[in-house]
Amino acid sequence: MPDDTANTVDEFKILTGATLGLPNHIHYLPLKDTKECAVDTSMTGNAMVIPMAREVTVWKILEITVPGTAAFQMVQDGKLVRDINRNGWRFTGNLNYGSFSHQWYEVTLAPIGVDAWTKKILMPTFRVTDNAVCCKCHKQGAVWRMHCGDCWLDFLHSDDA
Repeated sequence: MPDDTANTVDEFKILTGATLGLPNHIHYLPLKDTKECAVDTSMTGNAMVIPMAREVTVWKILEITVPGTAAFQMVQDGKLVRDINRNGWRFTGNLNYGSFSHQWYEVTLAPIGVDAWTKKILMPTFRVTDNAVCCKCHKQGAVWRMHCGDCWLDFLHSDDA
């Protein structure tokens, strides 16, 4: 999670869709198997607002240890379901983790670069033309809606966005 989100979550010891910044149509919490999967998912979800392409970013990872009996009960109640395709679990509802063992980790990542950002964020979601010319800066490469990743990043981080 980004630092501000982590601070809010840690204050109340509860995970909700709202505190994680999930869209309203998502009615579960995506819990991940590894720290790497958690960071990758968070990066993808925050890619339009966090300047990870060009700047160093700091991510907070919350590791929660749920005792076997509690986890089994959550599965039996239908609240916790394995999501093998997304390397984790889906938890339906809000997760109050105050009574569970938990620990925060901090990961600092170097900038991933504009090309990597474009391929990771724009290409899987939008119809990107892989080898085109940007209408604004005239760079050749991956282009979405006639603009390259550099121009999209400039727009997203400007006051106009």
